[in-house]
Amino acid sequence: MANVKYYVTKRSTGKWAVIRENMNRAAGLFDTKREAEEYVRSLKSAEIVTSHDAKGKFVKRTAIRKEQKKDDCFITTACAQYYNLPDECYQLYTLRKFRDSYLLGSNKYESLVKQYYKFAPLIVLKLNKEDNKENLFSEIFNNINKACVLIENEQFEEAKELYSDIVKKLMLKFRII
Repeated sequence: MANVKYYVTKRSTGKWAVIRENMNRAAGLFDTKREAEEYVRSLKSAEIVTSHDAKGKFVKRTAIRKEQKKDDCFITTACAQYYNLPDECYQLYTLRKFRDSYLLGSNKYESLVKQYYKFAPLIVLKLNKEDNKENLFSEIFNNINKACVLIENEQFEEAKELYSDIVKKLMLKFRII
């Protein structure tokens, strides 16, 4: 995998921006520099982070060494952790199998999965900081369980739509893209 460089810099608005090399638009805006750097570390493609201080002066460059995990299922994993479920729980097992066999088994959904991996880490960061996260996790996990039942009943398109709707609603709530 080629090095993908991200820059963390403070904007005139007071927000910290994460900018991918050779891109003009910020990949995300954060209240703190630490949140911005955590976001970059959560990205599958990130290999190098260059940070600047509040005045734009270069501060540090960090190489991120990590293996790309095949099993990343960010939102469901966040729910499993919230409810103290194991990494091999029914929901994660079912959705990983669905992703690997149905979604990634077709070129048709490859871009959908890539988009998920791009935005889900940011969704989880914001979700975990929510004051109302108990209700959010309950609603999300309820829909995840419904998606798992659909998968068991081989209603794959319906499961994909339901999970996609979960992600879209969270992106709107947290004003992502």
